[in-house]
Amino acid sequence: MPNVIINEKSVDDIWREIHGLTGQKPFRVWLSKTERTMRYAAVSVGTPPSVPTRIVFSGPPGCGKTTAAQLAARMLHALGCIGSKIIGPVSVGELKLSYLLKSSGQFSELLDSAEGGTLIIESSPVFDEHDHMRSEIMNSLLEVLSEERYASTLVIFSELPEQIDNFLEFSPSYRDLLTRIEFPPLSPEDCAGMFAGFLAKQNCLIDEGGLERVKEIVQREQDCKGDRFANAFWVQRLARCAIDNARQRVGEGGGTDIIVRFEDLGPEAFEESAAVSGLTLNWAP
Repeated sequence: MPNVIINEKSVDDIWREIHGLTGQKPFRVWLSKTERTMRYAAVSVGTPPSVPTRIVFSGPPGCGKTTAAQLAARMLHALGCIGSKIIGPVSVGELKLSYLLKSSGQFSELLDSAEGGTLIIESSPVFDEHDHMRSEIMNSLLEVLSEERYASTLVIFSELPEQIDNFLEFSPSYRDLLTRIEFPPLSPEDCAGMFAGFLAKQNCLIDEGGLERVKEIVQREQDCKGDRFANAFWVQRLARCAIDNARQRVGEGGGTDIIVRFEDLGPEAFEESAAVSGLTLNWAP
């Protein structure tokens, strides 16, 4: 008998969702390789292949790490690797109290709830990359995970690059245990596509001039903020402001079709709507 039974319909459905994401090529490559491994196991006999169960998705905020983690968990279940349970995302900050109370039993309770399935843990603004308590919490958690009963539990850490780098410097012995997948920042073109997609969900359109303006704004923000540019979160906020601006420009008698244009993405148009949404923009060239 083969080692693995694959749910083909679920695999196809999940790939359709993954193909709808923006960017994330390293993640797709890793998942495709994992699928090939499991497909070989599905027609083979003998020892089942080992699939990494301690994974780090490393990338800037808002690039889709947590969404990818949930899709990865569903895909690995459909491929017959793990159970269907998905717990999380749980913030590292939520684990801080357990650590301060020296209550490793609470770690075990959390892991027991995900046993045989998936636990997703994401980075927390409670800590910065230089906070050693955060590294100590991660270290304690991985120590509990080393128990045999959690061997088949998939744990995915959704991390900022500087935070995981600091942790591995603090605990270098975990370098070989953790499979690290990098999520590069989204390009201005990626962000413009995401912007247009968000508008489409709101039954709005954008013209070519508007799209070019989005790319210019994104490039400027990336140049100013670097790795701290929040990608998807920021793009969605920008899109909401642009829709508000377009509606005000069209007015009550403008019909139901809202088309975001170049002028809806300028400093003057954003003065009021950006302040309301908390969006800050760097307009200087």
